[in-house]
Amino acid sequence: MSATSAAHPMAGAGRAPAGPGADHRPTPEDAAAIGVDLWDVTAHLEASGFSDRAARAAGHASTAGWAQQLLGERDPVPRGRTRRGRRSARSHLLWAALGRAVVMLAGVVICVSTMPRESVEVVVFVIAAAGWLTAQVVSAALWHGLGRGPRGDAVRGAMITCGIMVLLGIATWIALREPTVMIWVLWACSAPLLVTLRPGPLLVALVGIAGAVSALAWTFGAYWQVLVLAVGATALASVAAASAAGEAIRTARSRIVPGTVGAVTVALIQTLAHLGLLLVIFLRIGPGAFAAVAIAGLVAGVLADPLFAVARIFGRWVSSHLTRWFPGRTLAGAIGTPLLLALCAAAVWVAFRVLDDPYRVYLDEPLAITAATATAALVATINALLRTGAATGAMVFTVLACTAGGLALTYRLPAEEPWQSGNFILVTAVLVASAAIIVTHRLSRPQAW
Repeated sequence: MSATSAAHPMAGAGRAPAGPGADHRPTPEDAAAIGVDLWDVTAHLEASGFSDRAARAAGHASTAGWAQQLLGERDPVPRGRTRRGRRSARSHLLWAALGRAVVMLAGVVICVSTMPRESVEVVVFVIAAAGWLTAQVVSAALWHGLGRGPRGDAVRGAMITCGIMVLLGIATWIALREPTVMIWVLWACSAPLLVTLRPGPLLVALVGIAGAVSALAWTFGAYWQVLVLAVGATALASVAAASAAGEAIRTARSRIVPGTVGAVTVALIQTLAHLGLLLVIFLRIGPGAFAAVAIAGLVAGVLADPLFAVARIFGRWVSSHLTRWFPGRTLAGAIGTPLLLALCAAAVWVAFRVLDDPYRVYLDEPLAITAATATAALVATINALLRTGAATGAMVFTVLACTAGGLALTYRLPAEEPWQSGNFILVTAVLVASAAIIVTHRLSRPQAW
């Protein structure tokens, strides 16, 4: 993420431009030469002492107007073509996020449809946890490498991580005597590589069709048919991912990007903390009600990518239309709270739908709804921190939030009466409020755009 933030138009805002010599006072032309867009040039002008008053003295309406003229002289691009380019980039960004969401959701459907219906609930939890953990660490290795080194070296680090997770998946298979875990692990290894190295409509269509057919077969009880389909789809996805990774690695040096081990370790700690809280919730409310929490968390994870893409598009729009630093950042970050509330509302709606069973009574329904809300808030905060280059911050926040939530769920009163929901509701309220502050703050940073 550091490479991304360094290349962003507003990454240098607030720093005075270095002149040709140590005793040379920067000129407006110097600011235009090193600035990359209207906001950046305006910030450099103001940092060099060219305020609105100086701009008016030079015959311009404001510092931003001066910056606009300097940019036009340096890079005279037709305004219409610039707007068309921006619209095209925004459209591509949103469609790419929607495509990743479809691949993610369809992959989960394929995996879930292969789960034996007679399996013990704890075994189901372990299998799903293995898949989720694999996806997180492989993604961490890949994206860390892409942000800090050559593409091939980044893929090499991700493939080494995939190999380790496959070996752990085989060990889990032997321990549980359940081969389904390998479908989850292989999909979790393949999906991040495919959406990065082989993105596009063809991938979305193929994975989406496989997911839809798996869902239909599972609905009508065709277990063996869906198992054969899932195994075939998993094999094809794994081969395609390995082929794409091989092409990237052949063009790289025989090394991995420095810091990959640390990035994977941070992702591992973060995911284990999250899984620890989910396990406590699972044990506290039982497998029936936990299904609502798990599905709500899945929906929040799927929706987070396109919603944060919308936030990024909005931030770019703000940066291209406003010329003042503080109002612009404030407006760009204002979308954070509505985004968080949308994710929480979606998670709560899904949880209510899952629990709306006329043939079953869930005594811990309020707790399940609260847990769904907390999960959505946690997903939103992690996404906001990771997208703005704060992987360690995401890990620390997750560990603290999950530790507090786990303690609240396991606490008992001195009278040894069953705890109901007060402590966890309080922790969830604090979590949502903290999430709103963090998401809003991170979306106001240029790295988010």
